[in-house]
Amino acid sequence: MDRCRTASNLTFVPVKTTVETVTAIAQFSYVRVVRAMPTLRPFVPSLIRSIETHHNVTLPEHSVVDQAPKVVIFDGGIPNPSPVDPWVRLIEPDRIGPADPAYLEHGLGVTSAFLFGAITPRVQLSRPFTRLDHVRVLDADHSEDFMYYDVLDRILNHLDQHPSTYDFVNVSLGPDLPVSDDEVTRWTAEFDQRFASGTSVVTIAAGNSGLYDSQAGLNRVQPPSDGVNVLAIGASDRQGGSWLRAPYSSTGPGRTPGVVKPDAVAFGGSVHEPFYVLSAQAPIATPQIVPTQGTSFAAPLALRSAAAVRAQLGSQCGGLAIRALLIHRADTRGLSRTEVGWGQIETDFERLITCEDNEVLVIFQGDLPSNTFLRAPVPLPRVPLTGTIIITATIVIAPETEPEFPNVYTRHGVELVYRPNDTKFSYNSNGDRSAHQVSGEFFSGSAIFPKSEYALRHDELKWEACLKASKRHQPTSISGPVFDIYHHTRAQGKPIGNPTAIPYALVIGVQTPKMPTFYDEVVRTYANVLVPLRPRTRLRYQQ
Repeated sequence: MDRCRTASNLTFVPVKTTVETVTAIAQFSYVRVVRAMPTLRPFVPSLIRSIETHHNVTLPEHSVVDQAPKVVIFDGGIPNPSPVDPWVRLIEPDRIGPADPAYLEHGLGVTSAFLFGAITPRVQLSRPFTRLDHVRVLDADHSEDFMYYDVLDRILNHLDQHPSTYDFVNVSLGPDLPVSDDEVTRWTAEFDQRFASGTSVVTIAAGNSGLYDSQAGLNRVQPPSDGVNVLAIGASDRQGGSWLRAPYSSTGPGRTPGVVKPDAVAFGGSVHEPFYVLSAQAPIATPQIVPTQGTSFAAPLALRSAAAVRAQLGSQCGGLAIRALLIHRADTRGLSRTEVGWGQIETDFERLITCEDNEVLVIFQGDLPSNTFLRAPVPLPRVPLTGTIIITATIVIAPETEPEFPNVYTRHGVELVYRPNDTKFSYNSNGDRSAHQVSGEFFSGSAIFPKSEYALRHDELKWEACLKASKRHQPTSISGPVFDIYHHTRAQGKPIGNPTAIPYALVIGVQTPKMPTFYDEVVRTYANVLVPLRPRTRLRYQQ
């Protein structure tokens, strides 16, 4: 009974019993689900073992780009001593057992991916953006009975002892089971509750089950990456323009809400282009890199892009705004949403925060009030428009959740009503004009998933924590466009009164291929309204 754990109104109880008794246990009226105790997912797909190339590397200076951000990685630990000691504080929870060499190798690899990215042999390593805490949550006790519980307890205890401490969090482990539409795991429930403030950017490895049976749904993303307040990161097989989903990377869809999973992909390595990380076997005096692959390394690489935004812009962008920027700049390359989510994370750090001459990017962030709406104007200049205008909008919220109601799950949702033309209104039979300009379609189920891929009811989109879509206009069809943002609330699937405000971030991008001075014109038009975000530090991505 001392292993019972409660998340929201669900209690998770580990039970040892016989096969014959399971049916009787399931008859108890308060039992929601009985399932085999999951094991922790395997770390690295085995096919990469055939690559045995090692390269010596020279570590950068011990300084970092930015001292302010707080970062934590929960994993298998790092060797003591370790080549990353100048940038990493190793934390070992009370009563944890001795370290396992294989877990140390994985932990160092994950840490290396955040500090230095995907290392290129014979290329100088770049300076880390910030220091980090590495909390070892795995030990050499290979008893599978309660390892699943112990690991999560160590993660949650550390987070609870350091509330609101960390700006960036990475978890590259979890239970080895696919997401279920009918039930929420304790991992997912606990993570979504703790990160509902939206202040932290949390990356979770989506899992390496991509080659499992798709008809049975065994290749779907693995908890806790199905959470709505975290970024589920899958793996791409290459860094270049011809990338695809790595075959081992778990696929979507996620649950509804949270149907777009993985949220995005980042380079995770493949037999064609391995992901190089620091080796735990090499002497400290002569550090080496070794090839590997897995979503375990894609997740911290994506978090590195998030840290790059903070290093360049400082606290001007909150956690939700950084998440929205990552999603907004992600590119699907026309690939299936169930395979790559919103696309591959941008690793050109300047591209994340800067605009081309014919483009503008505006960030709205703050709290969404209840019982009213916020109006977000699309920035257009006063000068006449020429050529096609492409508007892309990405919104992210941090909702509270109800894991005991998996079919509704989120207590908050948003609806963006797009009004493209301020000269067009509707009139009723009495000739009275509508209070607001006529709305047009922007966010729709077909914009999220093609109907042949996944069918969505229109009202389901109101409860998604992340939405992104684009629309093309000709100059004659657009005038003073705006988005009206409505905040929806519910409890146990029913509307509630006096709801609380929730944090949100909205990114609106406008591209005009035929207007090379578009950015300057927008800046002049909104000189006393928009505040330009100016980088404190110039970063360049080294590949």
